[in-house]
Amino acid sequence: MTGTANGGATSDVRIVRALMLRAGLDERSAARELEIDEQTMQGYATGGEVPRGIVFALMQLADMGRPSQRD
Repeated sequence: MTGTANGGATSDVRIVRALMLRAGLDERSAARELEIDEQTMQGYATGGEVPRGIVFALMQLADMGRPSQRD
């Protein structure tokens, strides 16, 4: 998912934040779960372009529930 002239980046931020909330993850724990750099995750959560793979991975984490529920 990438930013577009019609405001795609803003909607990406909303999607990323909603999925993180649903998964019970903050930026740091989301980065750890996705095995990406914390600064990269922070960029996604604050308006950076979000690759589709990241959104799909967050969707999977959200569907699985909070990390403590998976252990």
